[in-house]
Amino acid sequence: KREPSAEVLTFDDSVHFRSQERPEESVFVFPYGSVVIWGMDVGSEQVMLRDLKKFQLSPLREAEGDEFRYEYDSTPGITNEAVKLTVGVNSQETILERLALSHALAQSVKLATFERSVQETIMETRYLPKELAVNGKISASRRDVQKNVGRLFLDRHNVYLYADLLDTPDYFWDYETHEWLYSTAAKYLDVRQRAEFLFKRLDMVRELYDLLSQELQFKHSSDLEMVIIGLITIEILISLAKDWVEAIATLTLGTKAGLLIGVLFLTFGIATLFVVLVSRRRREDHRVRMQNSLQSAQYTL
Repeated sequence: KREPSAEVLTFDDSVHFRSQERPEESVFVFPYGSVVIWGMDVGSEQVMLRDLKKFQLSPLREAEGDEFRYEYDSTPGITNEAVKLTVGVNSQETILERLALSHALAQSVKLATFERSVQETIMETRYLPKELAVNGKISASRRDVQKNVGRLFLDRHNVYLYADLLDTPDYFWDYETHEWLYSTAAKYLDVRQRAEFLFKRLDMVRELYDLLSQELQFKHSSDLEMVIIGLITIEILISLAKDWVEAIATLTLGTKAGLLIGVLFLTFGIATLFVVLVSRRRREDHRVRMQNSLQSAQYTL
């Protein structure tokens, strides 16, 4: 059985191919993982996507998609969930119109993956600022806090890594006559407004990331304080034991030995109380600082 031949065209930032036997069916593949398919039925789409999966890198846990119907009209554009292509034009012009519209559709789907990822992160970490606001500390372990900080950082990194993809594609430097068609579709899909809102949410995520980083540093310093308190206690106990042995060995001193032991116990008590009070004071100051930071920050979910 003869395999159907395909026509392949490469542009600056995309690849287009279509079957010569069924020219109405065409596919545009973009380097950031978005694919726009025109004119195929559901079965053919699934076959096409399955074949393209062989070349994917770092796939999403769940694919993101959108669907529009298209029709031919005297003027191309996109309205009311319908994409309009110019009727009666040559095959090359149809490809350029589809490519201009496909850029906006591909960006919209890519943006949707970012929106979902950031929303999931916010929903899964929303209890952290609430705990900080109420208790001044986080009940989660240091490992869990580090994992949440890492996830927040990864979301910000991924979005800013692809931030330039949400701008007008460089393709339109060579095809300026079709830029208006892309702009129309991007405006209909709210690409610019959604991107701006996403960056605002990322700023909120950055604030939470900073707060969690401060909490991690405080937990680490608190652990070091407890170690220091333990070492001081051990040192004092050793000193007391040494002085106690010396006092037993010099019973002839009588009252002087008892006085010496009393002074040592008093010194131990004062030193321990001082260290504990300083530690509690630092913890209280940190709790107040965290509550004030959360009250001033607008973390809108």
